[in-house]
Amino acid sequence: MKKKRLKITVHETGELLYESPKEWLVSDYFLADIDSDDEDEVVLMVWKQGSFGKHKPFWHEGKKDNKWTQHIFIYEWDCERTDRLDPKWMSSGLGIKVHKVNIDEKNRVHFTDDKGEETIWQWLGWGLTLVQVIK
Repeated sequence: MKKKRLKITVHETGELLYESPKEWLVSDYFLADIDSDDEDEVVLMVWKQGSFGKHKPFWHEGKKDNKWTQHIFIYEWDCERTDRLDPKWMSSGLGIKVHKVNIDEKNRVHFTDDKGEETIWQWLGWGLTLVQVIK
């Protein structure tokens, strides 16, 4: 599978603060207050090889993990320290092929897959949790 390498860079006054890894294909991004703390997070929709990072769960050790999978990665922007983005939540492979993503007024993430099925995800303490499926 050949994909165009898309990346995200964050600059402030000409200084590079963040650059997505070259192994990622960033398909979408947005700013939203995902965790309802009155501060926007940086949210990336990413394609990458493998469902996990360097460290796999024990039940996946020894298994091949190199398929292209889609992920949502959430970074916290520390307004007090504008020198970096801090990873807040890095999903494993989503398990669905997201065609469209948007945020509603309650800061919930809506994923629509390539068949038109919509799922709604919400930050409920730590990470995104599936709260509704709309067919």
